[in-house]
Amino acid sequence: MVSRPHPTQGSEQAGTRPIIIFQNDLVSQFSTTTIAIPITTNQRRAALPICLPIEQGNGGLSQDSVALCFQMRVLDKTRLIRKIGQLSPEIISQLEDVVLLTLGYES
Repeated sequence: MVSRPHPTQGSEQAGTRPIIIFQNDLVSQFSTTTIAIPITTNQRRAALPICLPIEQGNGGLSQDSVALCFQMRVLDKTRLIRKIGQLSPEIISQLEDVVLLTLGYES
């Protein structure tokens, strides 16, 4: 998905950008909000254990990117613009591990 997470402050990711929706379908069905992980093309954080590199093409991404799991946030669904793709099961599994680590739960 792509979203507009405004307003932002400080080091929060701003602007229209790809995100990963990180919640199950049941929650999505009954909620007007969604849990989102912002994505950046800035490779500076790719090696951090709280981020996940994602190669170009996976999930419809046009460039090599990095999921910023430490900047997970809740967005109202009205901020969502369009779906650009779906991540592979392998990337989803890796993402789950990184999110658990980020939240203090070892997988």
